[in-house]
Amino acid sequence: MGYSADFHRLGGRASGRVGVAAAAFVFGLSAVAIGANRASAAPVPKGTTVRAANATPVGHATGLGQALGADGTIRAHSGSYDAKGYRMMLDRQGTPHFVKADAPAPTTTASALSTAVTSADASWSDSFGPPGAPNAGVVDAVAVSGNDVYIGGSFATLSADALLPYNNVAVWDGHGWRSLGSGTANGTNGQVDAVAVMGNNVFFGGNFNSAGGQSAADIAEWNGTNWSALGSGMTDTTTSGTPIVKALKVVGTTLYAGGSFDDAGGVASPSLAAWNGTAWGAVGTGVLQCTFFDVPNHCYGTPNDGTVDSLAVSSTGSTLYVGGAFNFVGGQEYYGLAQWDGTAWSGIGGFGAINNGSVGPVFGMAVDAGTGTLYVGGTFDHIGITSTHTGGVAAASVAAWNGTAWSALGVGANNCSGCGNATVSTVAVRSGVVYVSGSFYGMGGDNARQIGQWNGAAWTAVGPGLDAPPSALAATVKLAMLS
Repeated sequence: MGYSADFHRLGGRASGRVGVAAAAFVFGLSAVAIGANRASAAPVPKGTTVRAANATPVGHATGLGQALGADGTIRAHSGSYDAKGYRMMLDRQGTPHFVKADAPAPTTTASALSTAVTSADASWSDSFGPPGAPNAGVVDAVAVSGNDVYIGGSFATLSADALLPYNNVAVWDGHGWRSLGSGTANGTNGQVDAVAVMGNNVFFGGNFNSAGGQSAADIAEWNGTNWSALGSGMTDTTTSGTPIVKALKVVGTTLYAGGSFDDAGGVASPSLAAWNGTAWGAVGTGVLQCTFFDVPNHCYGTPNDGTVDSLAVSSTGSTLYVGGAFNFVGGQEYYGLAQWDGTAWSGIGGFGAINNGSVGPVFGMAVDAGTGTLYVGGTFDHIGITSTHTGGVAAASVAAWNGTAWSALGVGANNCSGCGNATVSTVAVRSGVVYVSGSFYGMGGDNARQIGQWNGAAWTAVGPGLDAPPSALAATVKLAMLS
């Protein structure tokens, strides 16, 4: 198999004069072939021997080290090289660098630091392009179905080469990015904020009115071939007039959609609704926001729609956890956090979360499938508060519910002086490790910028951190998590 002189890989193009196989994208590189012919590289199974046409067999190839510059980039112009013992990493511009598998990344001059690979970058996967979805404006949601990784956000393309249209949604199939639908009618005509998978069907929610060229109000379904609307979708007549779906969760054969709206499919369902495959239904009296309570649990005047930012389901599948910015659910003053058992609303170990005495919004939630523990993140200083909205457990924007009691995760999220409250916006759990991201300076110190991990006893950094808060984490995929 021949390889590109311009280094093409997985939907994007990086500078540098080398092409490699997918084995190099992880840690199983066998060989590197360098040539002058322009041809696209295609992924091959890990462990596959890679040679350019007419190249010397790998067994007789020169060691790769002789083809590398001091910064780990390829300096040779042609030939085959044995890459055994080397690992390929991409710098922040997408240029490939090769380092010994047991050594840190090569050192560079100060002028090159902005594009150099650091040893802390080595654990991040390069499998989705240089890096990730290179031309995407914003990726807000990620969902996984087998080998397919679906993303949604606000972008028009993922390909730097062909500038192929990917209208706010795309799928990674293990080999490359694909659009959902054909031509310019693929995807949606507005931002996507949530993605969920049920069997062979994928659901997308956000702020749009068309999917695949068909009318679809803020939520749509992709069955692998065609787009379809879910009834008449969402409307909002009480607040901004702009409905939006911000969270999706599948519980059995029911799809729950949360966000900011007052009607789903013609059914009054403030900010949370259930789709049974045929029609929309309300979830109790919905999720509301009351401006003034004249007496406990009684809203003076008509409450507005609340906002649902996150949904999670218990490990038993019997309970839906709901987080967001709201204060009135099921006739009770629950602040930012409540649960639905399919019949009635209740609190989760109390009456929610507060931040400086007001509603402490919950933006991210995840359940550890092994222990059933619920982890939540948001902007709050106490959680599990009393009915008078006092007390509770002191916790800095991240906490855990084990089914019996709330607990803080160490000292939680902290911010730099004068930077405002720290916010944890996304939460994911993998193999017992909790990953959180958001707007914070560190977790218990200055060692976890925008992203950190909790091992049950202490916080540690995730690589060098992030330059800005990510919009989504998915614990089972390399797009958003460590490999």
